[in-house]
Amino acid sequence: MSTELRAALREAVADAPPYDVDPRAVVRAGVRRTRRRVGAAVGLGSLAAAALAVATVLSGPERPAPDPAPAEIDRVDVDRALPLRIDPLTTTRTTWRDSGPASLEYDRYEGITTDGLVLRARYTNDRGHAEIGLVEPATGATDWLPPLPGRPPEVTVVELTEDRLVLAEWMHQGRTLLLFDRGTRTWQRSVVHVSGSWEVHLPPVIRMGPEDRVYVGSTMEGESAPLHWWSASLEEGGQARVEPGLRGVAVAWTDDAELRATWDGRVVVSTPAGETELSDRRPDGCDEPTAFPEVAPTVLWAGDRPVVTYFCESGSDVPGRTTVVHERHGGRVVEIADAAAVAADASHVVLSGVTDDGAEHPGHTSTYVLDLDQLTLARVGEGMHDAQVALAAGLLLWNTPGPDDSQDAYDVVWNVARLE
Repeated sequence: MSTELRAALREAVADAPPYDVDPRAVVRAGVRRTRRRVGAAVGLGSLAAAALAVATVLSGPERPAPDPAPAEIDRVDVDRALPLRIDPLTTTRTTWRDSGPASLEYDRYEGITTDGLVLRARYTNDRGHAEIGLVEPATGATDWLPPLPGRPPEVTVVELTEDRLVLAEWMHQGRTLLLFDRGTRTWQRSVVHVSGSWEVHLPPVIRMGPEDRVYVGSTMEGESAPLHWWSASLEEGGQARVEPGLRGVAVAWTDDAELRATWDGRVVVSTPAGETELSDRRPDGCDEPTAFPEVAPTVLWAGDRPVVTYFCESGSDVPGRTTVVHERHGGRVVEIADAAAVAADASHVVLSGVTDDGAEHPGHTSTYVLDLDQLTLARVGEGMHDAQVALAAGLLLWNTPGPDDSQDAYDVVWNVARLE
Protein backbone atom coordinates (compact mmCIF):
# COMPACT_ATOMS: atom_id res chain seq x y z
CA MET A 1 0.00 0.00 0.00
CA SER A 2 1.43 3.41 -0.96
CA THR A 3 2.19 6.05 1.62
CA GLU A 4 -0.27 8.36 -0.15
CA LEU A 5 -3.07 5.84 0.26
CA ARG A 6 -2.23 5.31 3.90
CA ALA A 7 -2.38 9.05 4.48
CA ALA A 8 -5.65 9.38 2.60
CA LEU A 9 -7.29 6.54 4.53
CA ARG A 10 -5.99 7.49 7.98
CA GLU A 11 -9.03 9.09 9.68
CA ALA A 12 -9.54 8.94 13.38
CA VAL A 13 -7.21 6.00 13.66
CA ALA A 14 -4.04 5.46 15.64
CA ASP A 15 -0.58 4.21 14.79
CA ALA A 16 -0.32 0.47 14.95
CA PRO A 17 2.65 -0.47 17.14
CA PRO A 18 3.23 -4.12 17.99
CA TYR A 19 1.55 -5.33 21.14
CA ASP A 20 4.81 -6.03 22.93
CA VAL A 21 6.32 -2.56 22.57
CA ASP A 22 7.18 -0.35 25.50
CA PRO A 23 3.99 1.47 26.64
CA ARG A 24 5.72 4.85 26.51
CA ALA A 25 6.52 4.19 22.85
CA VAL A 26 2.85 3.48 22.25
CA VAL A 27 1.92 6.81 23.82
CA ARG A 28 4.52 8.59 21.72
CA ALA A 29 2.91 7.00 18.66
CA GLY A 30 -0.42 8.38 19.78
CA VAL A 31 1.14 11.82 20.14
CA ARG A 32 2.58 11.55 16.65
CA ARG A 33 -0.85 10.56 15.37
CA THR A 34 -2.47 13.63 16.89
CA ARG A 35 0.38 15.81 15.69
CA ARG A 36 -0.25 14.58 12.18
CA ARG A 37 -3.97 15.14 12.54
CA VAL A 38 -3.45 18.77 13.52
CA GLY A 39 -0.52 19.56 11.26
CA ALA A 40 -0.95 17.46 8.11
CA ALA A 41 -3.20 17.72 5.09
CA VAL A 42 -6.56 15.96 5.22
CA GLY A 43 -5.97 12.34 4.87
CA LEU A 44 -11.82 10.52 9.32
CA GLY A 45 -13.09 9.70 13.60
CA SER A 46 -14.41 7.05 17.91
CA LEU A 47 -14.03 6.88 15.84
CA ALA A 48 -13.63 9.03 16.36
CA ALA A 49 -12.85 7.03 15.18
CA ALA A 50 -12.39 5.56 12.72
CA ALA A 51 -12.22 6.32 5.56
CA LEU A 52 -11.73 2.81 6.59
CA ALA A 53 -12.60 0.25 3.86
CA VAL A 54 -10.62 -0.79 0.77
CA ALA A 55 -12.48 -3.13 -1.53
CA THR A 56 -13.09 -4.77 -4.89
CA VAL A 57 -16.43 -5.18 -6.61
CA LEU A 58 -18.74 -7.85 -5.24
CA SER A 59 -18.15 -11.20 -6.87
CA GLY A 60 -20.72 -12.54 -9.28
CA PRO A 61 -21.78 -12.23 -12.93
CA GLU A 62 -21.46 -8.87 -14.65
CA ARG A 63 -24.58 -6.75 -14.38
CA PRO A 64 -26.18 -5.20 -17.49
CA ALA A 65 -25.69 -1.53 -18.23
CA PRO A 66 -27.38 0.44 -15.46
CA ASP A 67 -30.54 2.44 -15.96
CA PRO A 68 -30.36 6.23 -15.77
CA ALA A 69 -29.53 7.59 -12.31
CA PRO A 70 -32.54 8.47 -10.15
CA ALA A 71 -33.83 11.98 -10.72
CA GLU A 72 -34.83 12.74 -7.13
CA ILE A 73 -31.46 13.90 -5.80
CA ASP A 74 -31.06 16.77 -3.34
CA ARG A 75 -27.56 18.25 -3.46
CA VAL A 76 -26.16 20.16 -0.50
CA ASP A 77 -23.18 22.52 -0.92
CA VAL A 78 -20.69 22.71 1.96
CA ASP A 79 -19.53 26.15 0.80
CA ARG A 80 -22.98 27.51 1.62
CA ALA A 81 -23.01 26.15 5.17
CA LEU A 82 -23.61 28.81 7.81
CA PRO A 83 -21.72 28.84 11.13
CA LEU A 84 -23.41 26.90 13.91
CA ARG A 85 -23.04 28.73 17.21
CA ILE A 86 -23.56 26.38 20.13
CA ASP A 87 -22.22 26.69 23.65
CA PRO A 88 -20.34 23.65 24.97
CA LEU A 89 -21.66 21.98 28.09
CA THR A 90 -18.25 20.60 28.95
CA THR A 91 -14.74 20.70 27.49
CA THR A 92 -11.32 19.21 28.05
CA ARG A 93 -7.99 20.38 26.70
CA THR A 94 -4.60 18.90 25.89
CA THR A 95 -1.45 20.89 25.19
CA TRP A 96 0.90 18.88 22.98
CA ARG A 97 4.63 19.62 23.05
CA ASP A 98 7.44 18.44 20.83
CA SER A 99 9.57 17.14 23.68
CA GLY A 100 9.77 16.70 27.41
CA PRO A 101 7.56 14.78 29.85
CA ALA A 102 4.40 16.71 28.91
CA SER A 103 4.66 15.49 25.31
CA LEU A 104 3.45 12.05 26.44
CA GLU A 105 0.38 13.18 28.33
CA TYR A 106 -3.18 13.69 27.11
CA ASP A 107 -6.69 14.37 28.38
CA ARG A 108 -9.44 14.03 25.77
CA TYR A 109 -13.03 13.03 25.09
CA GLU A 110 -13.40 9.83 23.06
CA GLY A 111 -17.15 9.35 22.55
CA ILE A 112 -20.70 9.56 23.89
CA THR A 113 -22.75 6.74 25.37
CA THR A 114 -26.30 6.07 24.19
CA ASP A 115 -27.60 7.44 27.50
CA GLY A 116 -25.72 10.71 27.19
CA LEU A 117 -22.45 10.41 29.14
CA VAL A 118 -19.06 11.39 27.70
CA LEU A 119 -16.19 8.92 27.65
CA ARG A 120 -13.01 10.60 28.87
CA ALA A 121 -9.50 9.17 28.51
CA ARG A 122 -6.47 10.52 30.33
CA TYR A 123 -2.81 9.57 30.44
CA THR A 124 -0.32 11.02 32.92
CA ASN A 125 3.32 10.11 33.39
CA ASP A 126 2.94 9.41 37.08
CA ARG A 127 0.31 6.72 36.45
CA GLY A 128 1.77 5.30 33.23
CA HIS A 129 -1.53 3.97 31.83
CA ALA A 130 -4.80 5.26 30.42
CA GLU A 131 -7.53 6.23 32.86
CA ILE A 132 -11.13 5.98 31.70
CA GLY A 133 -14.03 7.98 33.10
CA LEU A 134 -17.62 8.94 32.31
CA VAL A 135 -18.46 12.65 32.36
CA GLU A 136 -21.89 14.04 33.21
CA PRO A 137 -22.17 16.89 30.65
CA ALA A 138 -24.51 19.03 32.74
CA THR A 139 -22.06 19.25 35.64
CA GLY A 140 -18.69 18.30 34.12
CA ALA A 141 -18.16 15.78 36.94
CA THR A 142 -16.10 12.70 36.01
CA ASP A 143 -16.82 9.23 37.37
CA TRP A 144 -13.43 7.51 37.05
CA LEU A 145 -13.82 3.79 36.36
CA PRO A 146 -11.73 0.92 37.79
CA PRO A 147 -8.33 0.47 36.07
CA LEU A 148 -8.30 -1.13 32.63
CA PRO A 149 -7.11 -4.75 32.42
CA GLY A 150 -3.50 -4.78 31.33
CA ARG A 151 -3.37 -1.02 31.94
CA PRO A 152 -2.71 0.03 28.31
CA PRO A 153 -1.58 3.61 27.58
CA GLU A 154 -4.24 4.20 24.94
CA VAL A 155 -7.54 2.68 23.73
CA THR A 156 -10.09 3.31 20.99
CA VAL A 157 -13.88 3.17 21.11
CA VAL A 158 -15.81 0.25 19.60
CA GLU A 159 -19.23 0.61 21.27
CA LEU A 160 -20.69 2.77 24.06
CA THR A 161 -24.17 1.83 25.32
CA GLU A 162 -26.13 2.30 28.52
CA ASP A 163 -25.23 -1.26 29.54
CA ARG A 164 -21.58 -1.62 28.56
CA LEU A 165 -18.47 -0.02 27.10
CA VAL A 166 -16.43 -1.85 24.48
CA LEU A 167 -12.91 -0.50 23.91
CA ALA A 168 -9.96 -1.89 21.97
CA GLU A 169 -6.21 -1.71 22.15
CA TRP A 170 -3.86 -2.63 19.35
CA MET A 171 -2.38 -6.10 19.30
CA HIS A 172 -0.11 -7.70 16.71
CA GLN A 173 -2.31 -9.74 14.34
CA GLY A 174 -5.34 -9.29 16.57
CA ARG A 175 -7.26 -7.03 18.89
CA THR A 176 -7.52 -6.93 22.64
CA LEU A 177 -11.09 -5.95 23.48
CA LEU A 178 -11.97 -4.49 26.86
CA LEU A 179 -15.59 -4.83 28.00
CA PHE A 180 -16.94 -2.81 30.92
CA ASP A 181 -20.23 -3.89 32.51
CA ARG A 182 -21.77 -0.66 33.76
CA GLY A 183 -24.09 -2.49 36.13
CA THR A 184 -21.39 -4.42 38.02
CA ARG A 185 -18.60 -1.90 37.25
CA THR A 186 -16.25 -4.68 36.20
CA TRP A 187 -13.95 -5.13 33.21
CA GLN A 188 -13.54 -8.23 31.05
CA ARG A 189 -10.66 -8.80 28.64
CA SER A 190 -11.16 -10.62 25.32
CA VAL A 191 -8.44 -11.23 22.71
CA VAL A 192 -9.36 -11.83 19.07
CA HIS A 193 -6.62 -13.41 16.92
CA VAL A 194 -6.64 -12.88 13.16
CA SER A 195 -4.75 -15.07 10.69
CA GLY A 196 -2.75 -13.71 7.78
CA SER A 197 -0.32 -10.84 7.30
CA TRP A 198 -2.63 -7.86 7.44
CA GLU A 199 -1.75 -4.22 6.80
CA VAL A 200 0.34 -3.01 9.74
CA HIS A 201 0.32 0.71 8.95
CA LEU A 202 -3.43 1.17 9.42
CA PRO A 203 -5.45 -0.15 12.33
CA PRO A 204 -8.26 -2.44 11.18
CA VAL A 205 -11.94 -1.60 10.91
CA ILE A 206 -13.82 -2.77 14.02
CA ARG A 207 -17.59 -3.32 13.79
CA MET A 208 -20.12 -4.86 16.13
CA GLY A 209 -22.25 -7.30 14.15
CA PRO A 210 -25.13 -9.73 14.66
CA GLU A 211 -25.19 -12.21 17.53
CA ASP A 212 -22.78 -10.08 19.54
CA ARG A 213 -19.87 -10.84 17.25
CA VAL A 214 -17.04 -8.40 16.63
CA TYR A 215 -16.01 -8.02 13.00
CA VAL A 216 -12.44 -7.08 12.08
CA GLY A 217 -11.69 -5.78 8.60
CA SER A 218 -8.27 -5.13 7.07
CA THR A 219 -6.36 -5.18 3.83
CA MET A 220 -3.33 -7.41 3.60
CA GLU A 221 0.24 -6.15 3.87
CA GLY A 222 1.51 -4.85 0.53
CA GLU A 223 -1.97 -4.70 -1.01
CA SER A 224 -4.39 -1.82 -1.48
CA ALA A 225 -7.41 -4.09 -1.99
CA PRO A 226 -9.56 -5.95 -1.25
CA LEU A 227 -10.77 -5.66 2.32
CA HIS A 228 -10.79 -8.98 4.22
CA TRP A 229 -13.08 -9.68 7.18
CA TRP A 230 -12.90 -11.94 10.21
CA SER A 231 -15.31 -12.30 13.12
CA ALA A 232 -15.31 -13.74 16.63
CA SER A 233 -17.51 -13.83 19.70
CA LEU A 234 -17.05 -10.57 21.57
CA GLU A 235 -16.92 -12.15 25.00
CA GLU A 236 -15.09 -15.38 24.14
CA GLY A 237 -12.53 -14.00 21.67
CA GLY A 238 -10.09 -16.58 20.37
CA GLN A 239 -9.21 -17.38 16.76
CA ALA A 240 -11.43 -15.36 14.45
CA ARG A 241 -13.13 -17.09 11.56
CA VAL A 242 -12.73 -15.82 8.01
CA GLU A 243 -15.84 -14.18 6.49
CA PRO A 244 -15.41 -14.86 2.74
CA GLY A 245 -18.89 -13.55 1.96
CA LEU A 246 -17.78 -10.06 3.04
CA ARG A 247 -14.59 -9.98 1.00
CA GLY A 248 -14.24 -6.61 -0.67
CA VAL A 249 -17.31 -5.09 1.00
CA ALA A 250 -17.82 -2.12 3.32
CA VAL A 251 -20.45 -3.22 5.84
CA ALA A 252 -22.42 -1.95 8.84
CA TRP A 253 -25.39 -3.28 10.78
CA THR A 254 -28.48 -2.09 12.62
CA ASP A 255 -30.65 -4.30 14.82
CA ASP A 256 -32.57 -5.65 11.82
CA ALA A 257 -30.59 -4.80 8.67
CA GLU A 258 -27.20 -5.09 7.03
CA LEU A 259 -25.72 -2.39 4.78
CA ARG A 260 -23.16 -3.33 2.13
CA ALA A 261 -21.40 -1.07 -0.37
CA THR A 262 -18.64 -1.48 -2.95
CA TRP A 263 -16.25 0.84 -4.78
CA ASP A 264 -18.31 0.83 -8.00
CA GLY A 265 -21.38 2.32 -6.30
CA ARG A 266 -23.49 -0.72 -5.53
CA VAL A 267 -25.37 -0.25 -2.25
CA VAL A 268 -27.57 -3.03 -0.85
CA VAL A 269 -29.65 -3.29 2.31
CA SER A 270 -30.48 -6.81 3.47
CA THR A 271 -33.18 -7.78 5.98
CA PRO A 272 -34.89 -11.08 6.82
CA ALA A 273 -37.53 -10.06 4.26
CA GLY A 274 -35.03 -9.76 1.41
CA GLU A 275 -32.62 -7.35 -0.32
CA THR A 276 -33.10 -3.81 -1.61
CA GLU A 277 -30.55 -2.41 -4.06
CA LEU A 278 -30.37 1.33 -3.42
CA SER A 279 -27.71 2.14 -6.01
CA ASP A 280 -25.78 0.48 -8.80
CA ARG A 281 -23.38 3.31 -9.69
CA ARG A 282 -21.10 5.94 -8.24
CA PRO A 283 -22.41 9.49 -7.72
CA ASP A 284 -22.22 11.80 -10.72
CA GLY A 285 -18.93 13.69 -10.73
CA CYS A 286 -17.28 11.21 -8.37
CA ASP A 287 -15.09 9.17 -10.67
CA GLU A 288 -12.98 6.38 -9.24
CA PRO A 289 -9.62 7.86 -8.14
CA THR A 290 -6.97 6.62 -10.56
CA ALA A 291 -4.27 6.63 -7.87
CA PHE A 292 -6.36 4.43 -5.55
CA PRO A 293 -8.40 1.97 -7.62
CA GLU A 294 -11.18 -0.04 -6.01
CA VAL A 295 -11.24 1.90 -2.75
CA ALA A 296 -14.64 1.16 -1.28
CA PRO A 297 -16.87 3.72 0.39
CA THR A 298 -17.19 4.01 4.13
CA VAL A 299 -20.65 3.27 5.49
CA LEU A 300 -22.75 4.01 8.56
CA TRP A 301 -26.39 4.28 9.57
CA ALA A 302 -28.29 7.49 10.34
CA GLY A 303 -31.17 5.88 12.18
CA ASP A 304 -32.65 3.75 9.38
CA ARG A 305 -30.97 5.73 6.57
CA PRO A 306 -27.86 4.25 4.92
CA VAL A 307 -24.99 6.76 4.58
CA VAL A 308 -22.15 6.11 2.12
CA THR A 309 -18.97 8.16 1.54
CA TYR A 310 -16.99 7.58 -1.67
CA PHE A 311 -13.42 8.47 -2.57
CA CYS A 312 -13.40 10.52 -5.79
CA GLU A 313 -10.86 11.51 -8.42
CA SER A 314 -9.45 14.93 -7.52
CA GLY A 315 -6.47 15.23 -9.85
CA SER A 316 -4.05 14.95 -6.93
CA ASP A 317 -2.61 12.30 -4.63
CA VAL A 318 -5.30 13.06 -2.05
CA PRO A 319 -8.73 11.91 -3.28
CA GLY A 320 -11.89 13.94 -2.85
CA ARG A 321 -15.03 12.78 -1.05
CA THR A 322 -18.73 12.61 -1.83
CA THR A 323 -21.32 11.48 0.71
CA VAL A 324 -24.70 10.02 -0.22
CA VAL A 325 -27.60 9.60 2.20
CA HIS A 326 -30.20 7.05 1.03
CA GLU A 327 -33.70 6.29 2.14
CA ARG A 328 -33.72 2.71 3.36
CA HIS A 329 -36.38 1.57 0.88
CA GLY A 330 -35.21 3.74 -2.00
CA GLY A 331 -36.50 7.08 -3.22
CA ARG A 332 -34.92 10.38 -2.22
CA VAL A 333 -31.13 10.69 -2.22
CA VAL A 334 -29.11 13.47 -0.60
CA GLU A 335 -25.59 14.16 -1.94
CA ILE A 336 -22.92 16.27 -0.28
CA ALA A 337 -19.75 16.81 -2.31
CA ASP A 338 -16.35 17.49 -0.71
CA ALA A 339 -17.32 15.99 2.66
CA ALA A 340 -17.04 12.65 4.47
CA ALA A 341 -19.60 11.31 6.94
CA VAL A 342 -18.05 10.61 10.34
CA ALA A 343 -21.05 10.22 12.69
CA ALA A 344 -24.84 10.16 12.57
CA ASP A 345 -28.06 9.75 14.50
CA ALA A 346 -31.66 9.43 13.33
CA SER A 347 -31.97 13.09 12.31
CA HIS A 348 -28.42 14.35 11.68
CA VAL A 349 -25.25 13.41 9.82
CA VAL A 350 -21.94 14.92 10.92
CA LEU A 351 -19.37 15.38 8.16
CA SER A 352 -15.84 16.67 7.75
CA GLY A 353 -14.50 18.47 4.73
CA VAL A 354 -12.20 21.23 3.54
CA THR A 355 -13.80 24.64 3.12
CA ASP A 356 -12.19 27.64 1.45
CA ASP A 357 -15.10 30.07 1.04
CA GLY A 358 -16.14 32.06 4.08
CA ALA A 359 -14.27 29.89 6.58
CA GLU A 360 -12.24 31.38 9.39
CA HIS A 361 -9.42 28.94 8.61
CA PRO A 362 -9.55 28.40 4.80
CA GLY A 363 -8.05 25.14 3.61
CA HIS A 364 -8.58 23.45 6.98
CA THR A 365 -11.07 20.71 7.73
CA SER A 366 -14.34 21.88 9.21
CA THR A 367 -17.04 19.87 10.92
CA TYR A 368 -20.53 20.10 9.42
CA VAL A 369 -23.94 19.09 10.74
CA LEU A 370 -26.58 18.08 8.19
CA ASP A 371 -30.20 18.26 9.35
CA LEU A 372 -31.86 15.40 7.49
CA ASP A 373 -35.37 16.75 7.93
CA GLN A 374 -34.70 20.35 6.86
CA LEU A 375 -31.79 19.54 4.52
CA THR A 376 -29.78 22.39 6.00
CA LEU A 377 -26.03 22.29 6.59
CA ALA A 378 -24.25 24.15 9.39
CA ARG A 379 -20.51 24.50 10.03
CA VAL A 380 -18.91 23.99 13.44
CA GLY A 381 -15.36 23.42 14.66
CA GLU A 382 -13.27 25.13 11.99
CA GLY A 383 -9.53 24.83 12.01
CA MET A 384 -8.78 21.13 12.59
CA HIS A 385 -7.08 19.13 9.87
CA ASP A 386 -8.92 16.04 11.11
CA ALA A 387 -12.35 16.15 12.74
CA GLN A 388 -12.75 13.96 15.81
CA VAL A 389 -16.49 13.60 16.24
CA ALA A 390 -19.19 11.66 18.07
CA LEU A 391 -22.98 12.01 18.09
CA ALA A 392 -25.41 10.27 20.46
CA ALA A 393 -28.27 11.05 22.83
CA GLY A 394 -28.71 14.49 21.29
CA LEU A 395 -25.10 15.43 22.13
CA LEU A 396 -22.38 16.44 19.68
CA LEU A 397 -18.66 16.00 20.40
CA TRP A 398 -16.12 17.82 18.23
CA ASN A 399 -12.57 19.16 18.50
CA THR A 400 -11.16 22.64 17.86
CA PRO A 401 -7.75 24.31 18.11
CA GLY A 402 -6.94 25.74 21.53
CA PRO A 403 -5.38 29.11 22.33
CA ASP A 404 -1.78 27.88 22.70
CA ASP A 405 -0.21 27.68 19.24
CA SER A 406 3.45 28.46 19.88
CA GLN A 407 6.43 27.07 18.02
CA ASP A 408 6.89 24.07 20.32
CA ALA A 409 3.33 23.56 21.60
CA TYR A 410 -0.25 23.55 20.40
CA ASP A 411 -3.65 22.94 21.96
CA VAL A 412 -6.58 20.73 21.09
CA VAL A 413 -9.92 21.29 22.81
CA TRP A 414 -12.68 18.68 22.86
CA ASN A 415 -16.19 20.12 23.18
CA VAL A 416 -19.57 18.56 23.98
CA ALA A 417 -22.81 20.46 23.35
CA ARG A 418 -26.48 19.66 23.03
CA LEU A 419 -27.55 19.57 19.41
CA GLU A 420 -31.04 21.05 19.12
